Amino acid sequence: MDVIAVVASALSAVVALIAARFALQNAKGALRSAEIAGKGLQRQNVANLFQGFAVANEATLDHPELLYEVHGLDRSVSLDEARSIAYLSVLLDAFQGFYDDLYDGDFARMATEMQGTSTFLNKVLSVPANRDRWRVAQELYYGDFDRSFIDAVNDLLDFEQGRAVAEPAVAPAPTPRAKSDGGADRTLSD
Repeated sequence: MDVIAVVASALSAVVALIAARFALQNAKGALRSAEIAGKGLQRQNVANLFQGFAVANEATLDHPELLYEVHGLDRSVSLDEARSIAYLSVLLDAFQGFYDDLYDGDFARMATEMQGTSTFLNKVLSVPANRDRWRVAQELYYGDFDRSFIDAVNDLLDFEQGRAVAEPAVAPAPTPRAKSDGGADRTLSD
């Protein structure tokens, strides 16, 4: 009987170890599921935050005076310039979301690769007045948040502004022409 009791005890111990291993595996799976659920919740919270930013951006475009009243923009900045700052910020928010996904958050790589291409963002950043607008938008909207995006925009802005100086701007529009009495085209300056 002693042998049977020893074998039964040994088998019970083995079964207990196997059960403990399954319990550990189940606990690890439950923990992983909780982590995934937590990340999903975090993503949803970020999505809600950015949806709130989108609503605020729309309001600011419609009412650029909010930049003075809420964000503290210096009132010496004209209302038209405040609207341009708000518009640039909306564009950059959209670019940030798009390129964050496209480059997996590696904005330095984005800036490096975009120096070899011509995109809408490159064109926007080549406009000389957008350097000051970006500086103001950065102070009003970003602070030190999203430093990698800020640095990438600064790098790309410097590159595009330098290229804009070296290359001629978009060709000027032709002078409008008016018909003269004889039917021949003349420029309005004639």
